[in-house]
Amino acid sequence: QVGRFFPLMMVQVRTVFHLLPDVTAYKTYLIAAVAINLLLFAGFLRRLTGSPALAGLGVLTAAGLFQFRVFDDPILSYHGFVQFLVTVTLLSLFALDRYLADGRRRWLALSLLLYGLALLTYEASYPFFLLHAALVVVRGRGWKSAARTALPFAASACACAAVPLVARTFFGAITIPGYRPNPDVAAFARTFANQLIAA
Repeated sequence: QVGRFFPLMMVQVRTVFHLLPDVTAYKTYLIAAVAINLLLFAGFLRRLTGSPALAGLGVLTAAGLFQFRVFDDPILSYHGFVQFLVTVTLLSLFALDRYLADGRRRWLALSLLLYGLALLTYEASYPFFLLHAALVVVRGRGWKSAARTALPFAASACACAAVPLVARTFFGAITIPGYRPNPDVAAFARTFANQLIAA
């Protein structure tokens, strides 16, 4: 109805609040999900750098940047979908790295599947295919290889982005003003600066 496409989030909302109606259990789940994110991030950094010290430093830095807000807090609210998004993104990168190491296409397929879960959860994941391309470059495969490997990830993101575009253009879906694209570069710059400072 509003021209947005994140079907998996709707499933998550109903599932989480059905299984965890108690506030204490719900908040415990959210904190546990954050802890899992940090462990996965540490594991990925250690795999990428080969250094436990750098992995530990990266996790401490990430944890030190956490903020808690009274309203719309991304850590303590939103039924853990942000944590889920981070989890599947990191697992997707893990799987891609395994593919780069041994060439088995099942790891590439798993990486693409996990990224697909992220795409179906929230639109913010659309540009995450750039992380996959960056990983290929970091592993020394070159820009051409990065573009070739990232192509199915980019195509998946474009396909998901096309769904709301088609819904708005041809089926009369109403776009909420806050989500309507704005070509005004100055307005974008002001909003970006305000959010960057506020963060």
